[in-house]
Amino acid sequence: MVNEHDQIQSGQIKFLSAAPPPLVAGEYAIRATQQVNIPAEKNKDGKATGFSNDATEFWVGAPRFALNTEDIYSVYPAAGSIGSYYYSLPHIVLNRKTLPWERTIDGSVPGPDEVKPPWMALLLLDEEEIAEHDISLKTVLLKEIFPPAQSGGTLIYPRIAPEPPDIEEMESAAKDENNALRYTVIDVPLSLLRDIIPYNEELPYLAHARQVDTGNKAAEATNAKGWFSSLICNRLPAKGKTSSVFLVSLEGQGAYLQPNSPGAPDSLVRMVVLYRWSFEAKGLDFEKLVNNLNDGAAPYRIVVDAPISNQAVKDALHYGYTALNQQFREGSRSISWYRGPLVPANIAKPPNYMFSAADGALRFDAESGMFDVSYGAAWQLGRLLALENPGFSEAINNWKNGFVKDFRMDIARQLLKKEFKDSIDFSVSDDTQTITPEGKLRFSEALYKMEADELMKNLLLEIWHQNIG
Repeated sequence: MVNEHDQIQSGQIKFLSAAPPPLVAGEYAIRATQQVNIPAEKNKDGKATGFSNDATEFWVGAPRFALNTEDIYSVYPAAGSIGSYYYSLPHIVLNRKTLPWERTIDGSVPGPDEVKPPWMALLLLDEEEIAEHDISLKTVLLKEIFPPAQSGGTLIYPRIAPEPPDIEEMESAAKDENNALRYTVIDVPLSLLRDIIPYNEELPYLAHARQVDTGNKAAEATNAKGWFSSLICNRLPAKGKTSSVFLVSLEGQGAYLQPNSPGAPDSLVRMVVLYRWSFEAKGLDFEKLVNNLNDGAAPYRIVVDAPISNQAVKDALHYGYTALNQQFREGSRSISWYRGPLVPANIAKPPNYMFSAADGALRFDAESGMFDVSYGAAWQLGRLLALENPGFSEAINNWKNGFVKDFRMDIARQLLKKEFKDSIDFSVSDDTQTITPEGKLRFSEALYKMEADELMKNLLLEIWHQNIG
């Protein structure tokens, strides 16, 4: 296991098999004792030397029956998406690294250096399983999650007891049931649950914590260090079907996390749903997509059945060009040649030209009397893709601002040297004083006075426009 306090480097990712919190949810007590050692000859009255105080009780809370939307970082496959996901195990990434271990399945407190299995898991059901077993999301009051006083019937509740916050909420709901919070559950037939639920020994392998470099990620301020936890499903999606994934609580469900779990097969087990999403596992897999590239494969060029008498047009089509409508800046219209980066023949590499605009990359074919806009389009596309990258745009802007500042300073330095070289100190060291020991004016102060002078400022601007435009 990697130490969670190790520093992560740029581009790295670190995994922890588990990231339990210092204390799991539950009630705790602190007891303190004090023993004073007094020599017997000085304690002739036999006074007590041991002291103790009453226990201080406190409660450690954690999510139990619902999660905040901020707790979910991402899911895969994406909700509502369609793709060839039948070779991928669905998984969910949580924003808090300790979340899957903040509770225990049986409510016990882990011992020293003990790591309990995660208290939540992913269940996957396809559309046919949902329809066959009539499984649907239900919203219930908090009291409908706990076992009723008189147990009976075919519905099996989680074997859990209310915690102090739960008792307070249920008492409040009893006074105003209409406005009380409701929670999402599904009732799963035990016969189906035995087939799909991960067993206790599998759970540690279906959850982990990770730390990633967030330099290129949109990370929340609360997750600036890049720590996440992840839960993985134990089933592959059914091919060609819509699948639903349920993030469920396993608290109080320990009896069903093992083979041959007790209960009648037609019993319904109530599972608390913390999150849910659906997707469709449809489409071609990668192998078939690649093989389909061979179907009808031909050079990337337009094939014309009719004979072409114009040699310029014949050559253009041979090299992968196509004729497209073009509107010039002044409004006139024409037809120009264009080709993409994939060509069916060897193309000579053009010289390394410098262009200040896409129009500078246009090429004119005198033989056909048409423009070739391919390089101009590539120049513009590359420029747009570069500017779309925030890091690149920021670097370009910083470089431009630095260049402007340096150029402006150089002009001002040359002007001041020409006119006031004997009265100004142009060194860059020790710029804390306005006047040097020799009685000269510091360059920075001279520059400030120069820019404050309207005549000198206008002169700077004139030189600037002559050189930069």
